[in-house]
Order: sequence, then C-alpha cells, then structure tokens
Amino acid sequence: MTSWKFKVSVWLSLFLLAFIFTWERTLYADSAFTLFNVLNRFPAVEHFRFSQYLNLFPAQIAVYIHLPIKAVASLLSLTPLAWAFAASWYSTAQFKKPQWNFYFLGIFLITGPEFQFLGTAEMILALIFGGLFTLETRKPLIFLWATTAYLAHPGILPALIAVSLFQRPFHLLSLTATALIKLTLIPASGYESEILEKFFHLQNVFQSWGWHYFYMSIFGGWALPYLVVFIGGIVVFQGKQRFIYVSAVLLTTFFITYLYQEGDSGMMMQKSYAPLWLILALPLINSDKSKLLQYSVAVVFFWGCFFLVKQANFHRHRLQELKTKIQTAQDLSKNGLKIITSYNEFHPDVFGIAWAIPYETLIYSTHLNSSKPVTFCLSDSATLNDLKSNRNKKPLGKNEFRGASFAYPLKNHQLNQRYFSGLSKDAYRIQ
Repeated sequence: MTSWKFKVSVWLSLFLLAFIFTWERTLYADSAFTLFNVLNRFPAVEHFRFSQYLNLFPAQIAVYIHLPIKAVASLLSLTPLAWAFAASWYSTAQFKKPQWNFYFLGIFLITGPEFQFLGTAEMILALIFGGLFTLETRKPLIFLWATTAYLAHPGILPALIAVSLFQRPFHLLSLTATALIKLTLIPASGYESEILEKFFHLQNVFQSWGWHYFYMSIFGGWALPYLVVFIGGIVVFQGKQRFIYVSAVLLTTFFITYLYQEGDSGMMMQKSYAPLWLILALPLINSDKSKLLQYSVAVVFFWGCFFLVKQANFHRHRLQELKTKIQTAQDLSKNGLKIITSYNEFHPDVFGIAWAIPYETLIYSTHLNSSKPVTFCLSDSATLNDLKSNRNKKPLGKNEFRGASFAYPLKNHQLNQRYFSGLSKDAYRIQ
C-alpha cells in the first residue's frame, strides 16, 4: 500500500479532482473573498497570517500576466496540494519515512468534507508545515517550519506543542521563540481576540453545541477516521509514549471544543478540529512496524472519500443554481446588472454559506460572459437603506459595487479593469 505507484496515483487523482472542482472550491465563502481580492490586486492575507502568501503568489502572478479568471482560480485550488506533495516528497527523501505520506494525504481526505471546499484555507498550509516540523531534525529548519505553520494559522499551535513532546527539546524551544516573536511584533487580529476572550468564560463544555457537533461526527460521521486512527495509536505506542499520546489527543480535543463551544458552520468547525490530525497521525512515523495501522488508515481514507463525494454533489448543485440565477439576470439586460435581493433568494439548504454571494456572482458571471457581469447584493429586506455601509452610513449610488456587509463599498474603477470593466455603471436595482 505504500508503493510509489500507489502514492503517485492518489496524488494525481487529488490534483485532477482539485482542478475539476476549481469553481466549487474557490467560489464559496472565504475562498470567494480571497479570489476577489487576488483578482483585484487587493490585500488578500487576513489576520496577519503571512504564510498564506505561499498559497497566493502563483495566482497573483497569473493576475499580473493577465491570465483568464479560470486560470487564476485553478491555481488557488491547486497550490495547497502542490505544497503538500512537495512536503511529502521531502519527508520521504530526507527522513526515509514514506509512511508519513499518509499524513499529508489525510489533510485532504479525512479532515472534513466541508473544510476541503474551503480551497484557500490557511489551516491546510499550517498542517502541511506542521507535518514537516514533526519530522525535522535540523535546528534552523525546525524553527522555520514552526514559524511558517504558526503564521499560517495560530490554531495549529496546540497540535505543534503536542507533537513537540515526542521530539527533541529544541522543537518546544523553537515554538516558544516563535510565539514570543508573534506576540511582540505582530498584533492579534480582531477575530483572534474575540476567540481568546471566550477562553475566560467558563461553561460546561460537554453540554455545548461544539461538543455535540464533534461527538456526533466521531460516531458515524465524517470524523470517524479520527477515532480509528486514535485507537491505532494506542496500540502502536507503549508505556510513557502511549500516556503522552492519549493525553495530548484528549486535551487538545477539549481545548478546541472549549474555544468553539458556541459552534459555527460545519465548514469552520471542521477547520477548527483539523489540527487534531497532526497529533493523531504520529503513530504513522513508526507504522512500518504495524501493517495493521497502515491498512486501517487506507480504509478510513475510503470513508473520507465517501463524505467528500456527498459534499461534492452539494457544491455541484449549488454551482448550477448559481449559474441559473446569473444567466436569468444576464438575459434581462444587455450590459449586466447589479441587483439587490433578499437572503431568501439564496436559501441555506441550496447555497449553504451565502455572505460571499456578491463576489461569487460577479466573478462567475464575468467568467461566463465578461461583457455582462452580474452581482447580487443580499439584504434582510431588499431595500436600499439596508445596504448602507456599516462605516460611512451612505446609501449605494451609481458606479459602486457592494460586497460583504463588513466591507467598504467600492467604486467601479477600483476593480481590476482587466477583468471587471464590463460591470454596470448604473445603480443597484431591487429584485
């Protein structure tokens, strides 16, 4: 099961699927917002997560040389996989640990089906470099991988601390240095501050929505592979290492649940629990001594694929519904439209997370017909007064584009005219 032919075939399949589902992975929630920012050469790294530039720079180069929108979106979808493949190859060549390849594959196969359709997620990059940090033996690179992972997403820190307990003392020392540098030089974002504030609000975690979500996902849901690999780890590890492994998994699970006890969308909850995979996969480092563990991981990959197929069907249907709404609007005008509509027009059962619909519709309609861009702006009551900026309190006028409610309205000329020159100069119309 660890032959190079098997591994290459799996990686090629993942690359092919990431390309086929380019729009599904990039025209959704945070990924759509990131794609919009990249296309318009706006700052696309949020919350001071500077390692995200590693995911973005190929797409940014594509925008600079004026490649089509589909090419830019495809690069955003494929780049995380390219980093994971490179990390897998490096782990095999440098450390002679081909079984650690399962860890990098697992990032895409079993950390959550909804999470995988957040194509530009910083957490994926954090998990990739966390995997390198786990195996690394050279001190400069230990520090480099720790810093890169932490600056990709701070949510990876508990998992990095846990795996450090199995490594040399310098791993923990490098994490301490990284955290101090981050606290000293880089301020916490508003999102991170909000999450940390909850840490001091003591509640009964095991009666929270967050625990209920994860508990139900473990027993028969998408997270069942976590349980299977955890049991495998208990079998592989012995003595003190077994105690540290079990303690690390349980404490990290509790910590994540404690921070996210109020719950969030399924996509965000899966992203939040994804660091568990770095700890759970530790037995794979020595899995050459346990063929049973190798086969167990291969089997749970198929379980993960089952949920990925189900999620892919949802996103395929969602994209088709989005296309239908866009083409209906394009048929009503010669020059495209800017439409105000209610949230009910983009029902969660069909569209899931809908706050990024203004960006999704603008990008996809431009891809379909660049001379007739269409953008839908969502409001509770579908009125102009509802769409005033939260900051400047001014209603929308002509030559303006309105994205998410937290973003400033933009003038048409502020958008990249290479892609969005056809955006209507008229005011928004109410549907």
